[in-house]
Amino acid sequence: MYAVDGIAVKGSRGQAVMDGVGDNADFGFAGQPQWFAAFGPKYRSACFALTQAEGFTYWDSGTHCGQMGLGCPGATERRVFLWGPGTENADFAKEIWNAYAETIKR
Repeated sequence: MYAVDGIAVKGSRGQAVMDGVGDNADFGFAGQPQWFAAFGPKYRSACFALTQAEGFTYWDSGTHCGQMGLGCPGATERRVFLWGPGTENADFAKEIWNAYAETIKR
């Protein structure tokens, strides 16, 4: 859950403005991304699925400016979360995911 405005991006394409307004229905509950990221001038964060994610959930309303998660009903989930200083885009998450995906192929 994020309490600061920002941008949300998911690995299966798409992005949404996290501002508490909740007008991003086409972004949430769609696709099966294996990672998502959120970022703004003061923070960056990302979540990566180490076990296959089956779904994606997203809320953005009220005082909580975005809540996201990768779902895997009925199975043990393994995720890695990263946090860091602010950034202007989600390139950091894409680069980390691509590097991790390369190690899986080996």
